[in-house]
Amino acid sequence: MYDKRRLIFGIIGLLISTVPTAICVLSYFPLWQERGEDCVLSGVALILLLLSLIPLIRIIKGKLKTPASYMVWLIIFVLFFSLSKIADEMTVISFVGFTTNLLGSVFFKLSKKKGGSNEED
Repeated sequence: MYDKRRLIFGIIGLLISTVPTAICVLSYFPLWQERGEDCVLSGVALILLLLSLIPLIRIIKGKLKTPASYMVWLIIFVLFFSLSKIADEMTVISFVGFTTNLLGSVFFKLSKKKGGSNEED
């Protein structure tokens, strides 16, 4: 019972932490941009999607046991570099990211909390 509950809360936490922020990013910055006759990927949208997937990246990195310092510096560099051009949109996106990740962290904590009963299914 405990393992199922932990898995369910973990999945809910991950979905709440990543999906709303990714949807918000894609609503402000389309993934594909038209440039003349060509259609290209938007670099800003890709970077912001990467930022919205940080909870997923943390889970993967936790499983791989790799150092995280380079990732933090990369994110800080990209954030400061792009903030001057997209400040208004980033305000909304960062608020959505903050609130959904805060709610997702509650579900992550619930998934790690030991249940009152130790029944086996």
